[in-house]
Amino acid sequence: MIDYDLIGKRIKNIRTQHDMTQEQLAEYSGITPGYLSKIEAGTKQPSLEVLMAIAYSFGVSLDDLVYSNTHLDNFGVTKRMIMKAIDECTTNEQNMIYSMLEHFLLYLAEHGIRI
Repeated sequence: MIDYDLIGKRIKNIRTQHDMTQEQLAEYSGITPGYLSKIEAGTKQPSLEVLMAIAYSFGVSLDDLVYSNTHLDNFGVTKRMIMKAIDECTTNEQNMIYSMLEHFLLYLAEHGIRI
């Protein structure tokens, strides 16, 4: 059974960790701020499409948003946070970050490490 109250709390937690307002998340997700407020309060049950849009806005999977798991309850780094940091870098810095990431992922793959 889906716990919409818990989903709403997760959405609010992740949104505040992203320093996002309800208005910003609503705009990214294509819904109204009032509807988002009701979702976060657990008084409205969002459709699958809305949950997918919210998950995409955070850079997490739908499973991560809907089902309890440790990394979302404790909140980890998301794609949006990484992109924000990278956007503030120069082109040369972005190229260096990409190169380091490529090498890091290759190293992990060669050693059978999954994160």
